Amino acid sequence: MMGRSHLLLAGAGYAALAVRPFDTPLGVLAAPVLGGGPIPAGPAAFALSLGVAAVCGLAPDIDKAGSTAARSLGLVTRVLCWGIERGFGHRGGFHSLLGVAFGFFLGDLLGGLLGLTGLGALVAFGWAVHLLSDAWTVQGVPLFWPLMPGRVKLPPWISTGSWMEAVVLVLALSALFLWSASSPRLQALGLT
Repeated sequence: MMGRSHLLLAGAGYAALAVRPFDTPLGVLAAPVLGGGPIPAGPAAFALSLGVAAVCGLAPDIDKAGSTAARSLGLVTRVLCWGIERGFGHRGGFHSLLGVAFGFFLGDLLGGLLGLTGLGALVAFGWAVHLLSDAWTVQGVPLFWPLMPGRVKLPPWISTGSWMEAVVLVLALSALFLWSASSPRLQALGLT
């Protein structure tokens, strides 16, 4: 998928999960929120967390020269992405669960240095949404790399940048909106 699609889906997915967490057999799955340091609790923490999750939805494409991630910080990220793509290829390890763990580790490490909590989880969230949306493409993702060489491909098997990507993006954003709009939290506030 294109960078704008990753950015929108990661942000919308985060907002939907923040508004409507859900129960799993392992406990409640809720959106992680930044805390600690100079970050005040409440709406400011939510807005900052949403922004971080959305931007981290671009992170796995650090392995693709010319991607939105490659252009994000100018020459530094262009050169870094070019080197990573030449060394590892696009949609390799950075597009796997090991990549998600790597993102969590780096985010957690940086958060610790900055006195923040939740940064690793936000990076991993955005990274995981990126993998899900790339799994919808005909190329798929090597989700279980390096243990299994195959790629996970989920329907509708779209081509990146095609009109079908736009259709899937609109449908996914609509589904996230409808799912979060029926949240008991919003109903209690009289917002639905």
